[in-house]
Amino acid sequence: MYCELKTATLAGIEAIPVEVQVHIASGLPAFHIVGMGDVAVKEARQRVTSALRSCGFRLPSSCITVNLAPALLHKHGTGFDLAMAIGILIASGQVQLAHHDQMLMVGELGLRGQVSTVDGLVSYARLASKKGLVLLTPRPQQLTGIIACRALALGHLSKLGELREQEISGQEAAIETLRYQNDFSEVIGQAQVIRALTVAAAGQFNVLLIGPPGTGKTMLASRLPTILPPMDRDEFIETALVRSIAGELYDQPATQRPFRSPHHSATTVGVVGGGTPIRPGEITLAHNGVLFLDEMPQFSRGTLQSLRQPLESGCLRIVRAQETVTLPARVMLVGAANPCPCGYFGDKERKCHCSPADIRHYQNRIGGPLIDRFDMILYASRPPVDGLFEKEAKDRSNSADLRKQVVGARTFAARRAMAPVRELQRDELCAAHLITPEALGCLKRSARRLLLSPRAIVRILRVARTIADLDQRDRAGEEHLIEALSYRVSTLEQF
Repeated sequence: MYCELKTATLAGIEAIPVEVQVHIASGLPAFHIVGMGDVAVKEARQRVTSALRSCGFRLPSSCITVNLAPALLHKHGTGFDLAMAIGILIASGQVQLAHHDQMLMVGELGLRGQVSTVDGLVSYARLASKKGLVLLTPRPQQLTGIIACRALALGHLSKLGELREQEISGQEAAIETLRYQNDFSEVIGQAQVIRALTVAAAGQFNVLLIGPPGTGKTMLASRLPTILPPMDRDEFIETALVRSIAGELYDQPATQRPFRSPHHSATTVGVVGGGTPIRPGEITLAHNGVLFLDEMPQFSRGTLQSLRQPLESGCLRIVRAQETVTLPARVMLVGAANPCPCGYFGDKERKCHCSPADIRHYQNRIGGPLIDRFDMILYASRPPVDGLFEKEAKDRSNSADLRKQVVGARTFAARRAMAPVRELQRDELCAAHLITPEALGCLKRSARRLLLSPRAIVRILRVARTIADLDQRDRAGEEHLIEALSYRVSTLEQF
């Protein structure tokens, strides 16, 4: 007696097809699971056995062998339980399930037969849609508005004969006006920093905020998502895919971008990803959004340096002896740091008590190569005391107005039928139709005087191009380049 069913395992954020082959032969009663499964897979024999008996089914008094093919692929997790149980029932003749070879079965079994959803439901649904299969899972309605697929809902093993197919629509998530609890109108002062963050949001640039304690660096960074444009359909599906792998609910507004702020005690694996099995880290969970590192020098040096490669490529490739996984990591990195251990180096009002050696050691914790990957380095000075006691201020910027500027800049840039600004290369940025000769001459003089690296020059050009987009200008002028330079070199003395 034999039965073959389809399921899948996760490798990074992708679902890999797996065949569950169930063979029942005469011999002493036994239940074997083969095929490179982890501990959770091996423990399925106890869950499946108890679930079958609790639902009134008979466990064959024979030798049961379950093979997970391909055998050399490492499998992990509890999503194989459902396919194993149904395979035993079909192979032993206790259940007849029509078109079972056209189903992708994913679910964890409880000891009393209840079926639970496992992490990565969006990945499994995408695989089922690509293969033309029907997804059998406990709550497929969670996929509504995310991805279109055919599905069957099974909440309990005893209800196996009552399956009803349903069509899950992937087009119901409408673009809506986002409402945030935080708003830039609550920020007192910091007009120059807010302007710079608007430029960063328009160009998706990495930002390092430096300043004394309590000047609003965290407050500013936490409000950055409120001025980012809504996600498009592809970005939303990518984000939902990552969140599904992490086991997080995706019941937030469909177009809200991620904002992740790990504590500085987070490990390298927690920030970058890895482990066994490989799981996404904070940089992947922030994909298409903002990764905020508060108190950045307090993170371990190894953790910070591991961010260098994904910041350049927009993805993270984790290589192990037995598998290689590529994770998405296209983020805006926002770091916040004090200029020295006491926090007052360079402050015009309070004296710094740190020794030069302490200051150098503190600033070197981030490292020059990583600082060079920040497009903008901003100094958040202490706001005026009088403004703290004003209930309203007419000159404060609000997030809604700033978001309109950001959307307008990106729309203007899209009309040029080019790649996003952060992807443009030096030759494209220096083209005569995008920048004036006066601006190029200013950049050359500044590069020689300030000893800018080639990477820094390209990043300054991208920032200048974005500022011109905000002004709806076809060519970046000298004034745009000077502003871009001020966002990068004016605060290097403080850091």
